[in-house]
Amino acid sequence: MTSEYDENCHLTPLKTKISVPPLRSGWISRPRLDKRMDEGFGRKLTLVSAPAGFGKTTLLVDWVHRHKIPAAWFSVDKTDNDPLHFLTYFILSLRSLNTATGEAALTMLQSPPPPPIEAILINLLNEVSSNPKDFGLVLDDYHPVEARPIHDMIAFLLANLPQQMHLILATRADPPLPLARVRSQSRD
Repeated sequence: MTSEYDENCHLTPLKTKISVPPLRSGWISRPRLDKRMDEGFGRKLTLVSAPAGFGKTTLLVDWVHRHKIPAAWFSVDKTDNDPLHFLTYFILSLRSLNTATGEAALTMLQSPPPPPIEAILINLLNEVSSNPKDFGLVLDDYHPVEARPIHDMIAFLLANLPQQMHLILATRADPPLPLARVRSQSRD
């Protein structure tokens, strides 16, 4: 297998990881779950947690396509456990909605040495907050993430998410995030 990095140690992104999968014919729509997704879109986080084969990705692809939800997509896998690698793909997925988003954050990531991740996230969130439209960011198959710094990054994002941004996590198990706090804030 070839490296994902060029000679300057910059990530060469695999575009299929940051593209919304196509809607396939013959998929069965699930109106009850669609309705739950619609209700959840008004909150910071929607957590779709179920065992393998229960149709999490299918549900999200169907919902995004049928409802024309502006969505960035990041298909996570076990190779994404490095915080800088993860953050690069995270930013690149946001750029699929607006190519100007995250430009400064990517430059910060590529500087030797990169600044603290929180500084990069603050810069990114400030850019995202200028986006005039509501949108979702899907992190599909989040369950292979084991790196505590990545969970901390997602917790920081959830605590500071701009109003127009909605995070959707699809996973086989609830991640180690402050879910109780997010749930209590969603009821306010």
